[in-house]
Amino acid sequence: MAYVPPFGMLTPRGMAMLGVFIGAIYGWTTIGMLYPSMLALVSMGIELGMNTVLAASFGSPMIMMMIVMLIIMQLLNDTGATEIIAQKIMTNKLTMGRPWMFMTLFLVAVFVCSLLNPIVSIMLFMGFLRQICVSTGMPLKSPFTAVMACGIVMAATVGQSSLPCYSGGIQYYATIMGMFQVQIPY
Repeated sequence: MAYVPPFGMLTPRGMAMLGVFIGAIYGWTTIGMLYPSMLALVSMGIELGMNTVLAASFGSPMIMMMIVMLIIMQLLNDTGATEIIAQKIMTNKLTMGRPWMFMTLFLVAVFVCSLLNPIVSIMLFMGFLRQICVSTGMPLKSPFTAVMACGIVMAATVGQSSLPCYSGGIQYYATIMGMFQVQIPY
């Protein structure tokens, strides 16, 4: 796409990045996640410089945390730990026959875990939710799964911002101050 004439406010470099992005999306939908992602990183490295791309991607602590969490989640899935934990959650005496109690306790657990790290808790509990759906025979595209996935993200977001000294609350406060020039009392 770098050789396609730019349109609007895009520069030739912007067109190249758009081409990398479109190629990555096409690769993710047809091939998988690993190889198109690596090819997109190499393509961006050719355009922007490999040192810049590597520093921005693998030099970021957030990216490294995501990679480690994906490895840990795969390890939990391969060893069957998610299945054991999901069975313990479902066969608890407090939640047997009470789906609302199960949902409440599940989301409270997400909230509590997100006080430590919201991204880790989202990834962890999405794996548990997937395993619960597989164990019960519930389709992954059911309304229950959609509501619980949204609930997991919302509980983690609220948990992250519930402590005023945690980074989430400080970031949200700075965003609101920057956008609306409003001071919020501590």
